[in-house]
Amino acid sequence: MKENNSPDRIHKVTHLSPSLTISNSEVRDARLSWKARGLYHYLLSLPSGWEINPAHLAEQSDKDGVDSVKSGLKELEALGYIPSSETPSSKNTHI
Repeated sequence: MKENNSPDRIHKVTHLSPSLTISNSEVRDARLSWKARGLYHYLLSLPSGWEINPAHLAEQSDKDGVDSVKSGLKELEALGYIPSSETPSSKNTHI
């Protein structure tokens, strides 16, 4: 029987060191593409309250453009890893 690896919520803590500890269940969630997994863990490395901006994220990569970043974010939203960006007040999302 396949284990349900869906997270209940994003757990963020104050960064006390330059490293990040992540859950194996998040890394091994086969429902996510490799792109979405990497994007999610990059987002977790950012300070709490950081605003998710696809254009800014695309600028951080020499390989992925805005459309690629947006598709990764949609995957994460669909599975509840990040809040939906479809809020009436803003097109950006905070983590």
